[in-house]
Amino acid sequence: HLSAGAYAMWADDSARYPMRIFARQSLAQHVDYQRIFDTTKKGMVFFEQYYDFKYPFGKYDQIFAPEFNEGAMENAGAVVIAEFHVFRSSPTKDELSERDNTILHEMAHMWFGDLVTMRWWNGLWLNESFATYMANLALANASDFERVWEVFYSRTKQWAYRTDDS
Repeated sequence: HLSAGAYAMWADDSARYPMRIFARQSLAQHVDYQRIFDTTKKGMVFFEQYYDFKYPFGKYDQIFAPEFNEGAMENAGAVVIAEFHVFRSSPTKDELSERDNTILHEMAHMWFGDLVTMRWWNGLWLNESFATYMANLALANASDFERVWEVFYSRTKQWAYRTDDS
């Protein structure tokens, strides 16, 4: 993936891997980079401990991109995130939880999806479903959100049931 433009950048070298966040300069004042780094570091610790396997790449970048149709997309060592996750006003707890979940979902792909071939997974649905489950597991274990599983079961799982039923 190639990202180019007049991006503002925040860097954090306090973790084992250098981490950077990029967003358009016009949004820089709205980027709560400390919280994003905090979520990222907690997720990294959780996944390394859970899998008993170190993060496999040399850096971790997160790029908040305009007009990105997907919620986010992981690439080895870099995640592109739709910039609607940069809040222009005080976010609700649910909005923060949703963004943290997106961050953790894409991070989960760094261990499977980027290290495990799609042929082995036998389809994209399994890769995405597993990342969704793992993001919720990480969120439940590495955040202060209390309703992680309630939200997962009432929204995500119900959506899956409806999709499977059609």
